[in-house]
Amino acid sequence: MRIVLTSDQSLTSTFRNIPLLDFLPCAPVEKLPKSLYKLLDTQLPDKNGRLLLAPYAIRKVEAALVYSGFKREEIVVAHPKKVEQFIDEKTTIIGINTMDPYGLGPVTLMFTEGGKYTSYSEYMFTSLVKRLRDFRKRKGYKFKIVIGSQAGWQFEIKHELTDELEIDHVVWGECEHVIADIFRDIESGSADIFIKIKDFPGID
Repeated sequence: MRIVLTSDQSLTSTFRNIPLLDFLPCAPVEKLPKSLYKLLDTQLPDKNGRLLLAPYAIRKVEAALVYSGFKREEIVVAHPKKVEQFIDEKTTIIGINTMDPYGLGPVTLMFTEGGKYTSYSEYMFTSLVKRLRDFRKRKGYKFKIVIGSQAGWQFEIKHELTDELEIDHVVWGECEHVIADIFRDIESGSADIFIKIKDFPGID
């Protein structure tokens, strides 16, 4: 598959549709048992690894790519647990959407005592990226790990961790009006590591 889109697992959970449990990923791994988190972590449905429902940001990117000329059959929106099954030597980009990748959001910092502990949001994001990084090395593939997030600033602040995770590009901002060009630049090797989008899509 040419383009694989996904998110970290904190964004594909419905948390049993309980109000305010969307904040559960802010909780520290060291304090909230993983067994309890797993009990509350009800995931969006998938069919053979393809998400039947997906976070809005991912669907917007998928639609924008198809609208701009990418073939629908070359793009998949995959469940984060099953991303690898769609990756082969033809894969050029793994696009990952995330909200609080390094646990630096205000609520998360409150729950983790200023970053003393590791939030589930950080744990799930870094675990996914490490898995894909190691998979890429093991298979000898050349795909790029591309992060899309409004929290792009976190990757700059913790640039050493970003380097350790071998993240290739970070797209920061509203991107659906330019994402096709960005992906083409990434595929051609001409894109910057940090891609900050300062304008916004039109109303059309």
